[in-house]
Amino acid sequence: MGTFTVPLEVAGPLGRHYETVDAMVDSGATYTILPAAILHRLGVVPRGTRRFVLADGSHVERGFSTTWMRLAGREELSPVVFWDEDARPLLGAVTLEIFSLGIDPINGQLIPVDAFMLALGSSYIGDEGDRASRISMIGCSSTRYFRPCTSLYSAGSTSSVSRVEDTIPPMTTVASGR
Repeated sequence: MGTFTVPLEVAGPLGRHYETVDAMVDSGATYTILPAAILHRLGVVPRGTRRFVLADGSHVERGFSTTWMRLAGREELSPVVFWDEDARPLLGAVTLEIFSLGIDPINGQLIPVDAFMLALGSSYIGDEGDRASRISMIGCSSTRYFRPCTSLYSAGSTSSVSRVEDTIPPMTTVASGR
């Protein structure tokens, strides 16, 4: 399993002129990042700044905005971070979620996935016996793994876990937001 890139079309605030970049798919990055020069050329201006933690643990502050993007035949507004001029464009987890796309790391492609509405529906509240039915909601994020989640523990896996259910703690309460 390696990294892969996808063509990402990015436009300015009015969504009229698009430029295509090869963006590396990176579910470890929260937001999509692009070189600031591309965003400025399209007329995107920072609406503020955000602080980010890098892989080495250091912190940086960068410009932040939203703009139009096209991906997988759809057009959506998505957050974008203004990065250094020599930065490789990265397609981050939030943009993937906005487009309802997941990562198939085996085949190096993006795949459509259903969005989650975990706060809705009584099937999410249950006793210990209900744990197996929540595997895809708790154990797998649509941006990190392709579905079905149980395929992560299929034949040939080197994992010492024999059942996916064994990796999920019991869920006895629902967060109330307090």
